[in-house]
Amino acid sequence: MDTYPVLVVDDLKEYRQSMEMLLESEGYRVWQAADIEEAMGILATEEVEIILTDLLLGSEYGIDLLSRAKAMKPDVEVIVLSAFATVESAVEAMKKGAYSYYIKSENPSTLLRDIERILEMKRLRRENRELRSGKVFLESENPAFRQLMEVVHRIASSSLSVLILGESGVGKEVIARHIHNLSKQKEGPFVPVHCQMYSKGLLESELFGHEKGSFTGAVARHIGKFETANGGTLFLDELGEMEESVQVKLLRVLEDKTVSRIGSSEAKKVDFRLISATNSKEVDGKIRGVREDLFYRLSGIVLRVPALRERMEDIPSLVRFFLHSAAQKMNKSVDMIEPDAMELLCRYPYPGNVRELRNIVERLVVLSDHQQITRDDVLLHVPFQTQPLSSGLREARSAFEKKYIATQLVNQRYDLDQTAQALGITRRQLNNKLLEYNLRGWLERRQQRK
Repeated sequence: MDTYPVLVVDDLKEYRQSMEMLLESEGYRVWQAADIEEAMGILATEEVEIILTDLLLGSEYGIDLLSRAKAMKPDVEVIVLSAFATVESAVEAMKKGAYSYYIKSENPSTLLRDIERILEMKRLRRENRELRSGKVFLESENPAFRQLMEVVHRIASSSLSVLILGESGVGKEVIARHIHNLSKQKEGPFVPVHCQMYSKGLLESELFGHEKGSFTGAVARHIGKFETANGGTLFLDELGEMEESVQVKLLRVLEDKTVSRIGSSEAKKVDFRLISATNSKEVDGKIRGVREDLFYRLSGIVLRVPALRERMEDIPSLVRFFLHSAAQKMNKSVDMIEPDAMELLCRYPYPGNVRELRNIVERLVVLSDHQQITRDDVLLHVPFQTQPLSSGLREARSAFEKKYIATQLVNQRYDLDQTAQALGITRRQLNNKLLEYNLRGWLERRQQRK
């Protein structure tokens, strides 16, 4: 189980502390709040998966917190707590979106089971989203990528470690998750760890876990990723960013199949499949930043993922998928793309690969004010003519100014007076800029569509 963050809201300090002890003993990270405003402050600044709130918070009402929390973060789940059971309050809480209603006098195991069910529900939702996006990504028209997927299907059922090589953004984690879903470990967890996200010294604690008080800042017991991945698959992304001292310990875990938390001498048995990934190239059987002995241990099977520019025939299907996903997520009516716009998107080299394509499409959807993405949209928001490092400050500034003016025009719905005001210039100056940057024709076409 991961250290999922739980917010406990109760006006009684003693009850908050008792809940904190209970939840921390189960490996959860706990935040405390005494009233609604304090709770909303934590919710606004911290990652919170679940809220446990008392029905009566002094003069305040826990149902009000439920409504406000759901409005701020629709994905947060709320369990309402009460010392007194009434059918009316339970029904009201459930109508407002509470997951469940817990009576404080009940056995705590009931509450813990509800929390576990919430986390399982969240995990399934996450996996369903990932599976939908992964399916589109993995259905390729490119011969090299199809050959890669044939290898993936052949090796998925084995227990060999897998090393995935490829540029940033090509979809290494999607492939790793696909291997997991086809493997004998598919009923177990898929646990991704992005090594580049952790500063020096923190990755070891994230992988191995630690006991409460084992070092400064260890305010609660933390279950490490090795234990979390037991019975499933551990995915280590950007392996070359891992400190050498941690690589040595990782090698020992792989050989002994045991792990000890920081601050504990107890060795726990672990059994997981390891999939690693890096954007560094293999040169003479070596990977930059990876110990040679660890490389040999990890590279039972090596998969090389082609860059998006090497599978350009897949761009149209990816664009359509990202377009519909972004429109749905942002509640926009953009559901089409002009053929000329698609042609332009297929010509761009995508140095950031699939991740960059998704970001570009999402940006086009956000800034669009009509039902389809046009050629003008793409020309405006895709950096086809990025300034080389040798270009002067004047050229770079002009390129930025053109894009900034166009973005402000979109934001102000092509109203020249409002755009000029937003830019801090006169309308005459704005007209001169439109002529200078050849934006007049683009603006007129946009105004006609309004």
